[in-house]
Amino acid sequence: FESDVLQGREAKFISIEKVADLGIEIKEENGGIYVTSIKEGGALSENGNIEVGDQLLNVEGTSLIGISREQAQEELREAMNRRAVSSQHL
Repeated sequence: FESDVLQGREAKFISIEKVADLGIEIKEENGGIYVTSIKEGGALSENGNIEVGDQLLNVEGTSLIGISREQAQEELREAMNRRAVSSQHL
């Protein structure tokens, strides 16, 4: 990612096994996709590496920057239908 995307923040790469629903709510704000809530028992809750307020940057190599909330939800849904999800977030 270009430096203006990260703006001094740390990016993390995580991989999530598809064991359940992702269990997150997201919003689009200023061209970014942000986590607004994490549901207990969902895949991200079990993983523990994503927190409310984190920006999701991409899913399996597909950028989530500059797309709508609906498009991001579709990308996440499609990724969960495959064997695993890899995601970068801030």
